[in-house]
Amino acid sequence: MKKKILITGGTGLIGPAIVRSLLNENFDVYLVSRKPVLSIHNEKLKLITFDILAEPFENLIKKISDINIIIHGASFLETKLNFENLQIHRKFIEFTEKLFSFSGKSQKESLLIYLSSFAFLKRPLEKIITEEHPVCAINPYSINKYWGELVLFNLPNKNIRPVSLRISSPVSDDINQMPDTVVKKWISQVSVGNSVKVYGSGKRTQDFVSTIDIAKAVIQIIKNNNARGTYNITSGTSVSMNELAEIIADKFSAKIIHCGEDVNENDRWNISIKKSQNEFNYNPIFTSKQAIENLLNKII
Repeated sequence: MKKKILITGGTGLIGPAIVRSLLNENFDVYLVSRKPVLSIHNEKLKLITFDILAEPFENLIKKISDINIIIHGASFLETKLNFENLQIHRKFIEFTEKLFSFSGKSQKESLLIYLSSFAFLKRPLEKIITEEHPVCAINPYSINKYWGELVLFNLPNKNIRPVSLRISSPVSDDINQMPDTVVKKWISQVSVGNSVKVYGSGKRTQDFVSTIDIAKAVIQIIKNNNARGTYNITSGTSVSMNELAEIIADKFSAKIIHCGEDVNENDRWNISIKKSQNEFNYNPIFTSKQAIENLLNKII
């Protein structure tokens, strides 16, 4: 049977790479977005205009039918604690619950892929971060993401194949899709002639994963009927903030200066991808360094 795939968050950081990969595999893709604009033009891509924050969920249900696979990536990234942000996070949580419940009522076999996060992991981080790492969600964003996992894995319908992908720091090959994280901030600084400002000692490490590799993982899970549960999706490598600064500074012939403190100084993101490798043959194309260099090469 031909697969029809519904994706939320398809116009964000990770979504476009997933949408392109799905279309390359000849799937029918239904993209849920509040923006009536598509950057990808393909007859197999259908836009479903829907605003999570402003419309009742029933409006979305009226527009979809015979969906085999749902990929849920829409989220609100703000972590600051205030009334407005809490209200927005509440709406996203409610949407996630209703979307998963809608899928769970289906009598046919279907796949639910949830694009999750490492934001809710407990500190201090373990030396090797597996899918069993302790959890401690402490801000609205991390609570939102972890709640999504809890809902996903407690659906009563056994016809649902639930998969949660815990994604590390995603890197697109389009600077315009990048959120205002350390990578984009530093590139923005050096692109106008400033130095790279590294806070603290620069020894903190991060695992940067290419959105191309995330999309590859999604395709592999769709094709592997045995894949279910929680999986780490990362590059399986890490770079320190000092190394990241050097990569970016070298491209722009910029200087590096150290200043202030890094509140996450002791974080070492050594993330294991063994489970993903063993259960659906996930092997990323890009290391952390290569993911950053690929982005830079599209700029310069």
